[in-house]
Amino acid sequence: MKGNIWKLYAVVILIWLIIIWIKDVRDNSLSVVFLDVGQGDSIIVRAPDGWTMLIDGGGGDYVLSQLGKVLPPWVRKIDVILLTHPHADHLRGLLEVIERYEVEEIWWNPVYYQFSEYDFFVDSVGEIGVAVDSEVSRYVNRDVSIEVLWPLSEDGNGISEEEMLWCDEHNILCSSRFDDNVNNDSVVIFLSYQDFDLLLMGDAEYEVEEVLLKIGSLHDVEVLKAGHHCSRTASSEEFIGVVRPELAVCSCGEGNKFGHPHKETLNNFDEFGVEYLRTDKIGNVVLKSDGEKWWIE
Repeated sequence: MKGNIWKLYAVVILIWLIIIWIKDVRDNSLSVVFLDVGQGDSIIVRAPDGWTMLIDGGGGDYVLSQLGKVLPPWVRKIDVILLTHPHADHLRGLLEVIERYEVEEIWWNPVYYQFSEYDFFVDSVGEIGVAVDSEVSRYVNRDVSIEVLWPLSEDGNGISEEEMLWCDEHNILCSSRFDDNVNNDSVVIFLSYQDFDLLLMGDAEYEVEEVLLKIGSLHDVEVLKAGHHCSRTASSEEFIGVVRPELAVCSCGEGNKFGHPHKETLNNFDEFGVEYLRTDKIGNVVLKSDGEKWWIE
């Protein structure tokens, strides 16, 4: 009797997996999920052909359970991991993912930053590490493209002797720092799927926005992942006025000690009629696009 029950369970699980697989294969939409990882950032991108990219990993291992919810159970490979910058609330979860998933490439901006877990990350990057800047544009397939807007390829301050020693110790070629604020060393990308544009700002603040506006790198987009957890230090009126997103996403933790999102930023969104969603209020924000239309599931 017990054997028959276990056989029934096995059949039910198999049918469930087949249904998920058929649904996944037939889904020709781009999927972008802004994961609720508490006070931090983590975004999983899945192209129609199954190409998968994880951008940041939050501040702990919670990203693993979230990936288990949004990825099909047979997916154990991530094509690209992108670390926008080495703050703990973006980095720590990636260390857990790297241990448990097969990773093809790691994209990052190799800047100097003293933090033990960042040291471990740098030493783990190895041959799959790809230093990115504004000269990098990688086409995922004929429809999806990723363009790196920041850091600029020829921008930033010279590397100090202390930084050089750290870089030599880890056997890497460091990028120049933009300023003393590592948030402003965040990798900023445009992700496009046919007529749908998504701008991901990492934790980049006003200073980066000003440079991108000055050099004409920005244009209107459908969706914005707002910089620095919708802090008052990002998403200026001028920036929002040019980018003109229909939706902004604030990735932040419930009751966080920083008070994110700040009311000044939310007021800027309201002023320009930008809808905004907060991971601390609704959990995962699941976005889909067929290349023409886009929607929130």
